[in-house]
Amino acid sequence: MKIHQLEIPGSDGERIQLKYLIPDAIISDTPVIVSHGFKGFMDWGHFPLVGEKIAERGHVVIMFNYSHNGTSSESPSDFVRLDLFAKNTYSRELFDLGKVLDETEQSELLKSSGVNGKSVILVGHSRGGGIAIAKAAEDARIQKLITWASIGSFGAFFGQNKDMLEQWKSEGVMYTYNARTGQQMPLNYSLYEDALLHPELNISAAASKINIPWLIIHGEDDPTVPVAVAHHLKSIQPDATLFVMEGAHHNFGGKHPLDESADFEQIELLAEKTIEFIEK
Repeated sequence: MKIHQLEIPGSDGERIQLKYLIPDAIISDTPVIVSHGFKGFMDWGHFPLVGEKIAERGHVVIMFNYSHNGTSSESPSDFVRLDLFAKNTYSRELFDLGKVLDETEQSELLKSSGVNGKSVILVGHSRGGGIAIAKAAEDARIQKLITWASIGSFGAFFGQNKDMLEQWKSEGVMYTYNARTGQQMPLNYSLYEDALLHPELNISAAASKINIPWLIIHGEDDPTVPVAVAHHLKSIQPDATLFVMEGAHHNFGGKHPLDESADFEQIELLAEKTIEFIEK
């Protein structure tokens, strides 16, 4: 397998770090794009392992960091750009994903490998799953959709705490704690406004428009996004395939950094179900 890394321009001219995983023996001309979630990045935990397993089966895999996810070119796995993290919005991520799709379609590297980047399979985790649903509803280049523990609403993150929302609006910023790094990570009020102002960010409405094969994978014991969200998405789009992983939490056994305490059986099952659907 060969790994090719590059940068492309994203929202507001900030950079998207992107990497291609190119199998030695390619069996499919439809690449697989993986979208990370909130407080995530392409090399988080078990993502590289799952990506490699997909590539080892002969599928080109494209992984990337959203331009405003808080990492940098020099530190793609560390939140060293909290100024960008603060300014991130769902619309920025939707824009970035479009740029990744453009890059995939135009890639000379893929063309030289005999891969047609005009059709892709899109995988998204958590918030990245919500972005993937929104993009799949509007972009005909996406031929299959796979969501891992996807959120069901961008607004649900903020709950219904009116006092909190008023304080956030008044102060212009609030903070989310990252237990792994110990950082207080800023979120500008524009994130909330963005969810309200853009109808294309209504995940339920987007889900109702999905007319391509869709696999919904969710952990039975997910404390972050309840499994009821997966059942709700399935109810909106009955043609979707739902797989509930017994005993799994939000990250399907993965953690960052990945070490022996991770649940590799769950990670293996996540990869297996994903590859099975890709090859279906």
